[in-house]
Amino acid sequence: MDEKINNQILAGEITALAIDTTIFEKNSLAPESGLLARLEQFRESDFELVTANTVANEVKRHLAKNATDATTSDCCR
Repeated sequence: MDEKINNQILAGEITALAIDTTIFEKNSLAPESGLLARLEQFRESDFELVTANTVANEVKRHLAKNATDATTSDCCR
């Protein structure tokens, strides 16, 4: 992490983090691994994770599509 940003977080100057759909996509929509899993460190802090409704809806659509694609490809082999 950039040292300036790290210092701002520690000083309480940055108190929230917003993530967008590309972060989920780059991490294979898997919140339990990769960069997304590192967000766990903020669970017991006052630091807020902000996800816009638009982003949440896009991620849900991607997950639903992946589930449909997996089901369809499994049944038609």
